[in-house]
Amino acid sequence: MSTRAAAVATLFALAACAPDDPQRDAALASFARFRSAVQTADQDALCDLLTRESLPAIASLASGGAAGVPVAVDTVERRHPGRYDLIVQEAGGPAGVFVVVKEAGAWRVDLVESAVATHGVVDGAPTIEPAGLTAGQIDRIRSNHGIEVP
Repeated sequence: MSTRAAAVATLFALAACAPDDPQRDAALASFARFRSAVQTADQDALCDLLTRESLPAIASLASGGAAGVPVAVDTVERRHPGRYDLIVQEAGGPAGVFVVVKEAGAWRVDLVESAVATHGVVDGAPTIEPAGLTAGQIDRIRSNHGIEVP
């Protein structure tokens, strides 16, 4: 089964087990699009699917830096109306958490909160230097989200 088909099957299975929650369904759909964008290295889609704070990770995600993309959503926890935590399981790997939040009117994956939810806050953790955005990415962010990028 293709990865995209597996994502859709997971969404249908989760939707069948839970009461109607359109916001939850929208958050899950956004996460499925995120997974697809990572696997196809679609930088434009990633710009639309990540929180502003997560945008510096686009270069590493789109260059195969996310080899362990989760393959199954086990549990969906609603933290508050604007946040869902998706407990995911990698094939043969450990469980992790992807946080999907409502930002600028759309459901977006928050990689920073996802890392904290999965690993906690670690003292002495290495700092991550953000990768620069291309001029095209900056223009797209400005036009789509009304965000000023220096």
